[in-house]
This record gives sequence, C-alpha cells and structure tokens, in this order.
Amino acid sequence: MAETIQRPEFYQRIDAALARRTKLANAIEAFSEETKSRQIGEDVRDLVIALRGDAATEQFVGDGSKAVWLPLLLRGFAADGSTEGFRQILSDVTFAEENRRSKWRTFAYPLVIFGSAILMFVFLSITVLPTFEKMFREFELKLPFATQSLLSMSRPIREQPIVTCLTILAVLVVVWGLRRLFHWIRREAESNWFFGSLSTGSTDNVKAMARFTSTLAELLNIGAPLQEAILIAGRSSQSTQFRHASRVLRRAAE
Repeated sequence: MAETIQRPEFYQRIDAALARRTKLANAIEAFSEETKSRQIGEDVRDLVIALRGDAATEQFVGDGSKAVWLPLLLRGFAADGSTEGFRQILSDVTFAEENRRSKWRTFAYPLVIFGSAILMFVFLSITVLPTFEKMFREFELKLPFATQSLLSMSRPIREQPIVTCLTILAVLVVVWGLRRLFHWIRREAESNWFFGSLSTGSTDNVKAMARFTSTLAELLNIGAPLQEAILIAGRSSQSTQFRHASRVLRRAAE
C-alpha cells in the first residue's frame, strides 16, 4: 500500500493507459490493415511489440524511443471508447513513413536509369562496338574525340570482363556507403546540441520539436510535475539538442 501511495500520480495515469495495451495493439494492427499500408514502419512495429510484451510505465518514461509514444498511449482512447485521437496520431506516423519511402523511390529512379545505362553500355561493348572498331581501323578513319573515348572505355570490358564488373560493383558499393555516411553525419550533426543549432528548421529538427511539444503537453495534461515533464519530453524528442535544451529548461523551472 505504501508503494502505491508513493507512486507519482501521473505514473498511475500511464499505468491506466497501459492497462488497455492489448486493445491498443489490436487497434494499431487493424489500422495498418485498414489503410492498406504494406509497411507500418519499424517504430510502430516496435511499439506493438512493447505493448504485446510487458514493458512497464518506467520504460515508456525512461526510454526515448518509447516516450515518444506517450501522447498516443494517453490520448489513444477517449472516455466514450472512440479512437479518433489515436487514429490521428497513427495517420501522421503513417504519412511520415509513406513520405520517407516516397523520397527513397525518388532517389531510386535515377539510380535504376544509371544502372540500366551501364548494363546497356557493357552489352554494346561486348557485341556491337568491336565490329565498329574493326571497321574504323580497316578504313583508317580519323575518329572524333568522343568516339575514341567510347572505344577506349569499351576495350577493358572486352579484354578483362571480370575485373571490369568487380570495379563497377566496387564503385556502386562506395557510392552506397558514401550516401549512408552522409546521412549519418547529417543526423549526428542535427542531433548535436551545438551543430544542431545551425540546422534549425530542418525536417529532422522540426520532427524533434513536434515530439517534444506533444509529449510535454500530454504529460502536463495528466498532472506531471513540470520538471519531470520537461525531462521526459526531452528524451522523447530523440535529439541530443532537445535533450540538452530540456535540461536547461528544467534548471530554469526550478
């Protein structure tokens, strides 16, 4: 009994929300089927796993990847059992996931075109260009620089096809690695408290702010102490910059 009395009231409100965890997990999966979403996203799947498991309130409060879902847990079902608040949050998450995949498809299209062009050039280098090169030599024609360059690039493909294929594969791997490295550097820079201030207004920065403010609002709405609400909201932002700002705000609030 003493432990129940000492437990913060806003923890009890989150406990009450988690008491409906099975119903909420079922609703999330039903929503994904209703929207015909082929992929509801890694974050949403992790939430379903946490709800199906035994994740306690302390984990949702202390883990930033779970704290971000506190608004959904607390607003998921209204007193009358309606799911409008829950559906709105998941609609936003689904839209963000579709937007991410749309960006990937935009990047993939020119990549496919570029890859197809390389394969076509390899095919022509093996089948067509040798005939033309032989014909040009027999007639002793003076070729323009562009044609000479094309024939020069085709020779290694015919003479050392394995080495050429491995070289092309290595170039593709390097390009893919540089792309991943660029995104990692950008993400780390945006989440850094100092360099992140230089990227204010970026997509990731705005998303972090939205996670921070929505979590803070929900926690204050259920009566969480201001200092605790600020710290938990900082964790939910999943941004080093906003976590640092939450610590500064907490000290100011004290």
